Parts: sequence; C-alpha cells; structure tokens
Amino acid sequence: LSERERSSHQACHYISLLYRFVECLLSSLSGFSLLCLTMDASSDEEVQKTNDDATICKRTIVDIGYYTDPYIGFFADRPKGHPTTPMTHRGYYTRVKCIHGLVRRFLSQDLGSDVPRQVVALGAGFDTLPLLLKDEGIYPKLYVEVDFENVVRKKSALIRKHPLLSERLGLQTAEHTVGEKGSAADSVEIHTADYHLVAADLRKLVELESKLKQTGIDFRIPTLFLSECVLIYMEPEFSDALISWVGSQFSMVVFVTYEQILPNDPYGEVMLRNLAARGCSLRSIKAYPTKEAQIARYRSSGFEQAVQVFDMNEITDRFLDVTDFRRIQRLEWLDEIEEWLMIQAHYCVVWALRDCSETQAIRWQGLDVKL
Repeated sequence: LSERERSSHQACHYISLLYRFVECLLSSLSGFSLLCLTMDASSDEEVQKTNDDATICKRTIVDIGYYTDPYIGFFADRPKGHPTTPMTHRGYYTRVKCIHGLVRRFLSQDLGSDVPRQVVALGAGFDTLPLLLKDEGIYPKLYVEVDFENVVRKKSALIRKHPLLSERLGLQTAEHTVGEKGSAADSVEIHTADYHLVAADLRKLVELESKLKQTGIDFRIPTLFLSECVLIYMEPEFSDALISWVGSQFSMVVFVTYEQILPNDPYGEVMLRNLAARGCSLRSIKAYPTKEAQIARYRSSGFEQAVQVFDMNEITDRFLDVTDFRRIQRLEWLDEIEEWLMIQAHYCVVWALRDCSETQAIRWQGLDVKL
C-alpha cells in the first residue's frame, strides 16, 4: 500500500471506532438501539429531503466562492452561518465540477454541427444546470428533468414565481400543454419548446416512458442520461431495469451516474448506518459495491461499448483543473486531509456508452481532458 492508502486505512479505522463509541453512548443514555440504525427504514419522502440538503450546500459554496451559479439562490435561502463543513463543501465542488463538465463535454463534442442532442436528468431535484447551459450557449435540443411529483411541484412553483427563471426557460414566450388536461401532474409540470419538468416514479418504466414521449423526446438522436445519487436509493431490480430500458430504447446514449460505493469497510458501514437512520437506505449498494461491479452492471445492461468508472479521488487527480482546485483550497482551510480522501474514495462517477461511433467511444474511453 502507498503511504496515502495506509494513512487512509488508519483514519478509517479511528473514525469507525469513534462512531461506534458515540452510538454506544447514545444507546446507554436514551435506550437508542443500534437495531434502529441498521433496519431498512428508507422512504420516498426521506429520500426527497436529500434534495433540500444538496441545494442548501450548493447555495453555501456558491456564496463562499467555490463556483458561480446566479440561479441557485432562487431555490435555497442563504443559511445562517455555514451549517455544513469545509470537507462537505469541497466534496460538492468536485461533484458539481465533474458532472457539469461531463454534460458540457457531451453537448460540445464534435458530432457534426447538424446533430441535435438531448439530456434527461433523472431525480433532478432543484438542479440549475439547464439554466447555466442556456447562459453558456450550449443548450441541447431538449432538456428533460424527472423527479417525484412533490419535488416537481416545488420546483415548478419556484420557477413560475421568479420572472428571471421563467424567461430563461421559455415560459413567458409559450408554454406547451402535453398529456391529459386537468390531471394532477399537468398542474405542476412545466413544458416549453425545449425544457420539460415532469413528475414520474423511476421504478415505473411504463409511466416514465409515457412521460418522456409526451415531451417529444427523440429516441433516435444522441441522448445523455444523468443520475446523481438516484439509482442507489432504488432496489437493484428497479435500477437495473431502468438502465437496461435506456440502453435498449435510445440510439447513441451516454449514461452518467454519481453514487456511493465500498459499503463493507469500516467507513462504508458507518455511512450506511447513518443514512439508514435518516430513512435513506442505499438499496443498490450491496449489489454494486465496487468500481468493478459497476462496470459489470452497465455492460450486462447493454452498455458493452465502453464503461469508465473512477472514484472521486481519481476524478480530482485526473480530470479537475489543478489551478482551480488550488484556488478553492485557499477559500477554506481543511485539516482532515486523510478523512477527506477516505470519503472521496466512497463515491464514484460512471459514464457508459452504447451505439456511439468508434471515434466518440475512443474519446470517452480515453477521456483525459480537464472538466
């Protein structure tokens, strides 16, 4: 093992011992049973609340200066103080830079000037990427965001409330009505010429397919599917079926996924217990616990052409701009470097390709550009 790996293993061991001590203390003081932490208490409502946490954290790091997003403030009030830590801030920075960079690469890569492209964001939450892409002039032919109806209702209300958001997404020019008028979803969804915010349960593929068809999505043109900590909350039979459906229905598709791995080491066990205690069990992580398992997952679901998987330490070292990373290091001091490396090792990014040209597959498989 390298010196960094040895230090990470030691830090992981000490943190696990600390967590176990705290858990035992809570149990003795208030009858808090460890069984409550390990039981499968995940619920759709609790999973949806993770969107609020993510949005607040993004608002916080934008305010600090990690990156620029003029729209995030419309979706989250400025928190009092910084309720999250520099370690969390740096984690969100690497996540945003990586995911946004991959989407921008897909939209700007040379497929020919006359080749339209689409993006489908699964479990999109309050993400502002479509607004940022509008500003940058690399917006796709169609951008579709999918989430639970409760999340879609909240996001739709915020977009309609603020004229700047409505204008940027095309609501003030013309809004298209799709689906059955008067339905519950119809009253909360947004449909414009090139942007759609739709409510669907990703576990119900018939419902999802119907909603996507209503947006006018073209199954024959290059499409990127984006999933950030979404599939991980689904049972493997549902997430696998979704990936397979995407691979079988779309021509030239790229599937980008960000989620947790390594549940079986001491830190991974703590991570699972803490999330289960919140009602957010990682239902698919035991089926796909490693980078190698993630590769096999996508290949068996029809993405045989190319599958790349990197943990977030590798993403930082290989793909993020060194100068910009040094800049954000100066924004907030981080003492717990070994703990940071350990946490980043428990998150990965996957990009999987199907039916791409040989040239495009080579470019994605050997991706070495800065994101």
